[in-house]
Amino acid sequence: MNKFHTKPIVKIDLTESTIRELSETFLPTKPKRWGRMDKLSKFILLGCAKILTIAKHELKQEVGLLSATTYGSISTDIKYVNTLFSNTIEASPILFGYTLPNISLSEAAVFFNLKGSVYASIYDSNTSKEDMLKSIIKKADIWLRSQKLTNSFIVCVIDFLSQEAQEKLKINKNFDQALFTWVV
Repeated sequence: MNKFHTKPIVKIDLTESTIRELSETFLPTKPKRWGRMDKLSKFILLGCAKILTIAKHELKQEVGLLSATTYGSISTDIKYVNTLFSNTIEASPILFGYTLPNISLSEAAVFFNLKGSVYASIYDSNTSKEDMLKSIIKKADIWLRSQKLTNSFIVCVIDFLSQEAQEKLKINKNFDQALFTWVV
């Protein structure tokens, strides 16, 4: 049975400058799809890169990724739907690949060659980041005790909404930081 253990919380600011700064520091080689990745995927990839750097001696190849979110990939979903109704011949296949909330985790898992489970958990919009983090850490603990395929998890709480998505959904919240940690 794995021993449940959480580490410090790493906060990632959800800004363009963070993408530039963290990619220079923690991601010298970018994924092939970097240029067409949605921002959610970039933030998750960079958060995972930072955690993998901090915890490199604790995390093994069987690392899994769990995320907690209320809005998931809705910003990309809205962009995709807009292409359905535009004057183009077809909807954007580039955007379609990012219309599920677990795709961002999968991008990070593939890039870092992680072999553990990948799972995005959706929460009610009234749930605080702190409560989502507690819940996703508890889920990581349950998974670690119940299966042998994953021996540690990177967990994150992330909600990124573009200005367009906030306007369409009439949401006025501050989406300023994501929270990352790891569980072994």
